Amino acid sequence: MQRQGTVKRLAAAVIALSAMAVMGGPSSALALGFNFGDLGFFVYGGDTERYENFGTGSTVPTLEGTSVTTRNISADLATLNAGASTGLRYSLLGLSADGANFYFTTPNSTLSSAQQAGIFASGGAGEFFGFQAQHGAATGGVLANNPSLTPRAAAHSFTSMLGTDGRLNGQFTTITTQASIGSDLSIWRVNVDGLTEMYTKVGTVLLANSGQLTITPTAVPVPAAVVLFGTGLVGLVGLARRKMQGLAA
Repeated sequence: MQRQGTVKRLAAAVIALSAMAVMGGPSSALALGFNFGDLGFFVYGGDTERYENFGTGSTVPTLEGTSVTTRNISADLATLNAGASTGLRYSLLGLSADGANFYFTTPNSTLSSAQQAGIFASGGAGEFFGFQAQHGAATGGVLANNPSLTPRAAAHSFTSMLGTDGRLNGQFTTITTQASIGSDLSIWRVNVDGLTEMYTKVGTVLLANSGQLTITPTAVPVPAAVVLFGTGLVGLVGLARRKMQGLAA
């Protein structure tokens, strides 16, 4: 019952903040926060954590668009690796501009009914929004300082506020939202509007050991040659062409 009460309060907070977003809520220019519509990219595990806001209203275009998005954080790897005794981890988190959908990453390419039952999506969204508000208020840095490097020990750091296990303070009990660098993650969308939660995989992301981040939405068109090769049609076309050439000779 206590968990249900917590989830309801967090869900109410998300809905209330959604209304603020529509009416013109807190400006992202005041600090490095991750307001409604802003996609956050987080790397942590060492003494210093890295946070990047992909821009105002970036969540849906980046994760559900038709093009690949890349970033390179190789210049920060030496700093981030200091104190990372168990390696670096990363995740993507964000809310849609209207606050109705929460986007998160997980190593799981599929989510079973049992796994979905252990995800308190509204609670996770509320925890994330609480972190971004506290971090933004504490840093006071303009968005131009984006990305930011924050000490792990800071009270407003990603892991101080959301934990180190990727479960968003226990709101995701059956899955984690993080992976080690070099391992890919699936990107999922879930509605947090109070209706029955529906989970949809919208893409994949990989932060390579080199520091290269690649986000690939499901909607990215696959080159025709790849499709043909994958279905064996390239071989059939080649065979037909050779037969035609033989007949012509």
